[in-house]
Amino acid sequence: MLKILGLVSLAALSAGCTLSTTGGLVGSTVYANYSQVNLAVTNATSRTICYLYLSPVSDPNWGPDQLGSRVLPAGQTESYQLYAGQWDIRADDCSHNRLAVLRNTTIAASSQLIIQ
Repeated sequence: MLKILGLVSLAALSAGCTLSTTGGLVGSTVYANYSQVNLAVTNATSRTICYLYLSPVSDPNWGPDQLGSRVLPAGQTESYQLYAGQWDIRADDCSHNRLAVLRNTTIAASSQLIIQ
């Protein structure tokens, strides 16, 4: 079972890699007074990620799937703009099997999340 996640802080993400997939900031109603950061999610597994959830720790629910009708194939990266703070993160494959779960993760600066 794949469970390991790596979170690496970056000084900055390339502008060409930044993609706001939700039409705005994730968690904007919860972290409205915090700074904006980018989270680059890299799929380093051999499986396709079909469901990705980014939820403020204050929210008891996972919220909407951030990928929507898209998928994150093995070896690919997708970036999200969100507010600095505490987050719960979950990645599932296309059969809804959990590939990774991170709880109470501090994202204080632009970062790269490697799901492996």
